[in-house]
Amino acid sequence: MRLLVHQVSKDDVFQDMVRVHRSHRKGIEAGQLCRVTANGATVLAVARGSPGNDVEGIWLDDTMRSRLGVKEGTPAHFDIKKARWDQEFAWLWYASNPPSA
Repeated sequence: MRLLVHQVSKDDVFQDMVRVHRSHRKGIEAGQLCRVTANGATVLAVARGSPGNDVEGIWLDDTMRSRLGVKEGTPAHFDIKKARWDQEFAWLWYASNPPSA
């Protein structure tokens, strides 16, 4: 899906979180871990709803945007899927702030 890239609010920085409308995260509830893929790169993130219930945007912090090769204010193609059990386990070791999830 094509979404407009936004910076997360300062409260969401270092939370390993993606904010995107629920219609773009089929079968992934808020608080569940998901795989976000763009430009052939993938990051793991905790799914949360979009600000103002926006259906056209995706909110990522600087680190995630850099890893995915996307820029704030520009649209990009994203694929969002539920993380596998082994990815959830590994995420706990590498997350910026795992207790906050």
